[in-house]
Amino acid sequence: MITFVGTQGKGSPPVERAERLITKQFGDDLKWQRTNDAIWHFFKQHENESLGLSEIAAIASEIDVSVEDVLSVLSLLTGPSKEFTRCVFYRRESNGIRENISAKEVIAETRRWWVEHKITEDQWQNWASKILVGWEPAQ
Repeated sequence: MITFVGTQGKGSPPVERAERLITKQFGDDLKWQRTNDAIWHFFKQHENESLGLSEIAAIASEIDVSVEDVLSVLSLLTGPSKEFTRCVFYRRESNGIRENISAKEVIAETRRWWVEHKITEDQWQNWASKILVGWEPAQ
C-alpha cells in the first residue's frame, strides 16, 4: 500500500487549506485526510492530466475508502469557489488529441435532449458516450 502522508507537498498552501476545509466539513476521521492526500498526490504525479473516474476508483481501492468518499471530497474541493479543483469535460479525438468541452456545451446538449426533445435518445447516447469528465487543480 502506498503511504501518501508527507509525499504530496504538505507545505503547499492549497493542500493545507483543502485539509482544513475537509476536516471542518467531514470531521477528523483519517480516511478524509488519506483521501485528500491521495488526490493531491495524483495531481503532483500526473501534471497536466485530469483525475478521471477510473483513477478515482483506483485511489479508492488503494487507500481503502469508497468511490463515494473520493467523490465527496472532490465535490467539496470543487465547490462554488472552485478554489481547489475544477470539474472539466473533454473528449479524445481519433488522433489522441484532447478537446475540451465547456460546461455550457454539456448543459446545452443535455437540455436539447432532456428538456427540449430536439435530439433523439440515440443521438444523445452517441454524443454523451464520447464525453469524459475529470478533475484538475484550480491553479
